[in-house]
Amino acid sequence: MLVQAVIQKETIEAFKEVALSTAVEAVKETFCISIDLYQDPSCPVHFALYEIWGSKDYLLSESHQKASHILSCFERTTEILVQLFEYTILDIVSQRKGVAIADERGDSLNSCTVDSNQAGRDWHN
Repeated sequence: MLVQAVIQKETIEAFKEVALSTAVEAVKETFCISIDLYQDPSCPVHFALYEIWGSKDYLLSESHQKASHILSCFERTTEILVQLFEYTILDIVSQRKGVAIADERGDSLNSCTVDSNQAGRDWHN
């Protein structure tokens, strides 16, 4: 999933803190594979989160949508955003080498866990 945000210029650091803390909690969810935060260097108020989930059904479920870290993110960004988050759910058409994960039924990318300490290292530059 691609989540895009346009924020107020004076709230860049506050937004980064909210987005990163939310991502750290989200990668602890059962079906979250990874989340990366990007900032447009030519327009620093434009951000994108690229999220990889093992289950589209879970991503769209009430369990995920009502998770405390997701609700907190929405509350904390209400005054920061210039416009509402823009969401695009993408289907994978290729797989990175060595990333496909299969569950006991053999369904690729159906269930996985990520060590949040390992995943979080890329978010702190």
